[in-house]
Amino acid sequence: MIITDIKTYLLELDFKIKIGSMPRFKVTGINTNLITDEGIE
Repeated sequence: MIITDIKTYLLELDFKIKIGSMPRFKVTGINTNLITDEGIE
């Protein structure tokens, strides 16, 4: 199995969330897809 492609996406929600007594914060993250020569993502 050989990795043939890597795709990275920045995820950012359009709203802020609040958990318990913490101040509101914006949610962001990174999604990374690895694609192999066998068609596995």
